[in-house]
Amino acid sequence: MRRRDFTALLVAGTAMWPSHTYAQQARKIPRIGVLLPGGPISSSPRTKAFLNGLKDLGYVEGRTIAIEWKWGDDRVDTFPERAAELARSNVDVIVTGGTPAIRSPPDW
Repeated sequence: MRRRDFTALLVAGTAMWPSHTYAQQARKIPRIGVLLPGGPISSSPRTKAFLNGLKDLGYVEGRTIAIEWKWGDDRVDTFPERAAELARSNVDVIVTGGTPAIRSPPDW
């Protein structure tokens, strides 16, 4: 086989080889669970600061991250159940503020 014939065969084989294009994998949106001791209104400065910090890092709630908010409504006895709800919801990370929320791990 001559070099020219071999080159022609190689080019023809390459042209006939099926070319596959793969769709880009959908990226998993990170899910953050937030447990705060107060309610939505009383925790407003904290939530604003948290969301602004995320925004500074390039994260936007509802587009690049999902946030599941849980409120203690100033009742320490609700923290274990709220933390358990977040754990069951399969969030990637749980963020909390305040000592009582940190000290009340869920019963897993």
